[in-house]
Amino acid sequence: MATYPNGHHCDPKLPLTYTAIASQKTSINWYANFCGDEELRQWFIDEFAKTGHRLDMGKSWIRFKKPEVIPYDLITTVVAKHT
Repeated sequence: MATYPNGHHCDPKLPLTYTAIASQKTSINWYANFCGDEELRQWFIDEFAKTGHRLDMGKSWIRFKKPEVIPYDLITTVVAKHT
C-alpha cells in the first residue's frame, strides 16, 4: 500500500503512530507501532536482549508474562523516539 487510508493522519503518506497496553488474562501486552522503522524495531530487539529475558514479540505486539520483566525505561525511550 503506497498511502494510508484517509483520516489516519494529517498526511496519509505517513504512518499512524500509536502505542497501547492491554492487560490480558495471562499477560500484559504492549502494542508498539514502529511505523515501518525497521532500524528502531531492531534497536529495541537488541536493547531488550541486554535485559536477559526472552522476547515474546509479534509484528506489532510484545507480550510480557510477568510484570517484573517489563522494561519501562526501554519502552519510554521507544515512545519518545516517535515524532
